[in-house]
Amino acid sequence: MRYNISFLKAFKKVSDKTIAERGGFTSRQVVNNRLNGDTQLSMEDLARIASALTVEPHVLFMPLDEMSHWIESHPDYEAPIYRRQPPGRQGKDSASAGD
Repeated sequence: MRYNISFLKAFKKVSDKTIAERGGFTSRQVVNNRLNGDTQLSMEDLARIASALTVEPHVLFMPLDEMSHWIESHPDYEAPIYRRQPPGRQGKDSASAGD
């Protein structure tokens, strides 16, 4: 799954900073810690990262060929927008998608 996230980041030219901004994380470092395995990923983290990469969360778990096909088949996919998480709530599954 982390390999798929790295692939999507490169394919879509998205940085950890951009994922943090789009995914509502408090900083680039928070994202980096999760992607490097320093901090465990929660289900909410995965949803936020997928949203920032403009894919559905299940795409992060697909084999590369299926993931590429999904991306090609959903060029106009609009991911939910997540509000920024308040300090101390990083990794908690209680926040919901924004407006």
